[in-house]
Amino acid sequence: MTRVGLILCLALATTACAKPPEVIAKGDLGAVRGKRVALLAVPGASGPADQPVMTRLQALGAQPSSEKPEILIQVALGDLPAAVGVSAGAGAEETPKAWISAPGRSRMGQARPGQSLSVVGLDAATGLPAFQITATDHRKAADAKTLNRLLDAALPVTPPAS
Repeated sequence: MTRVGLILCLALATTACAKPPEVIAKGDLGAVRGKRVALLAVPGASGPADQPVMTRLQALGAQPSSEKPEILIQVALGDLPAAVGVSAGAGAEETPKAWISAPGRSRMGQARPGQSLSVVGLDAATGLPAFQITATDHRKAADAKTLNRLLDAALPVTPPAS
């Protein structure tokens, strides 16, 4: 019985200490409020995050419209291999820290795969980004729960409690 109790205690401790997804945001997400937005995607090639992102943006005050959109939305959802992180890359406008999201590691130091969700809002008149948000999460399984964690981190519908 003590062994089972110890295992349950360790499982609770590791899940309770799970890190939230890392988020880097540039620009103002509030730019979508009251604006007509449209998904900028290849016809017939929608991704699993496209519709949930548009639903979140609508909850934030955006008005989905295919006629004369003011902001075009690009969505990218991808898997990060175990030893890969997200860096700012060469030619960044500012000098950010070396890693936006460092390669994932488990508590035992082993490389862990991850997932990345990027949402970019482009001003339709100028083509310049109005906002850009990237959320990364290093977890064992990539499933609907992981997508929801990334969505909650990147596009929170309710402001975080302070």
